[in-house]
Amino acid sequence: MFCGICQKDFKECTCKDLEERLDKSEFLVYRKCKLCGKHFARCRCETPIWTTNLGDKYLPEKFLR
Repeated sequence: MFCGICQKDFKECTCKDLEERLDKSEFLVYRKCKLCGKHFARCRCETPIWTTNLGDKYLPEKFLR
């Protein structure tokens, strides 16, 4: 996925409001880290704990590893 503002991949995006814009999206479900609250591509946690922006209810079992 890429940022609509800077047109870079999420991993390379430097926009400070990306997480806020992602959280406001009504039609996007994505994996994020419970520890830092960032999209999985931007998470730099050593041992992240995954969830989705809609909560664990929407997290497939394969993403819990």
